[in-house]
Amino acid sequence: DLLNRDRRVILGMERYRRIREDITPEHFTRSKFFAPDESETTFLPKRLMPPDRPGFKVWREDEDLVREKWDSPDLRYMGDKSPFYVLQLPYLAETFPGSRFLIPIRDPISVADSYQRRAEDPNDHWPVENDYRLAIEHWNGSIAALLAYIEDHGFGDLFLIDYDTFYSGDPDYLRSLYSFLELEMQSEVLRAFETMTADWADHVSRPPRLSSVMEEEVRSNADWGRYS
Repeated sequence: DLLNRDRRVILGMERYRRIREDITPEHFTRSKFFAPDESETTFLPKRLMPPDRPGFKVWREDEDLVREKWDSPDLRYMGDKSPFYVLQLPYLAETFPGSRFLIPIRDPISVADSYQRRAEDPNDHWPVENDYRLAIEHWNGSIAALLAYIEDHGFGDLFLIDYDTFYSGDPDYLRSLYSFLELEMQSEVLRAFETMTADWADHVSRPPRLSSVMEEEVRSNADWGRYS
């Protein structure tokens, strides 16, 4: 959401989440990018949503804004956001040479608490079965895949974003991300960052959703060695 505030960046919202093992540069052509269907994603724009079921937009902002950026001579980056791309990093690096990967990193207790919180929220589209136990499985698999990629390829095309540091609202941390992208950070992006991180203190002060038994299960089963 933050990077999409930048006129030089277009990021899909899980645009190709269902075919992430098979995407090619053709998927980032205009005709393909603006024609999503349910074989590729669960995030559809309103104009393509069937009338008898709820859904999600591909972008939070109007599609016209994305189309305008597409045609802009300032456009520098085009990509997609989906958590499980981390499992396909070798394929993506080979298929999209010169690409850059932004990978958020967060401790397993916080990730499990987030999964559990969403699973218990009846207003969230998150399935109830996607609870803290699934979080451990996903987290372990992601950490293992990321470490394997780093051991083979190094850090040259990766920026590992410490989740808590980023959302604490430190502008220098945002500048370091922009330095990695070789872009000058613009004032409108900084203002958006300040707005998006303004309630972080309230966020971290919320009572945890994990019980002591749940937390101990996470601590016992998370792959702390690879994480370290």
